[in-house]
Amino acid sequence: MYQRERLNNIIEILRQNNYVTVKYLVKALSYSTATINRDLVLLEAKGIITRTYGGVELNKSNHIPPELRYHKMHKEKN
Repeated sequence: MYQRERLNNIIEILRQNNYVTVKYLVKALSYSTATINRDLVLLEAKGIITRTYGGVELNKSNHIPPELRYHKMHKEKN
């Protein structure tokens, strides 16, 4: 899975649950803690998420940058 797909999956999980722990993301996506943490740092830098102690929550803004939405509903767009 590419990083962009992982980021989209993280955002989708957060939309469904509002708040999740890093351990939950590691189990759900089957990646190492280091990989998930790198992805979360990137999402936080873009202002999409807010990290808390041991977890993460989606910011209230629904705006997601186009580069992260590229693969969303890709078949339907084509």
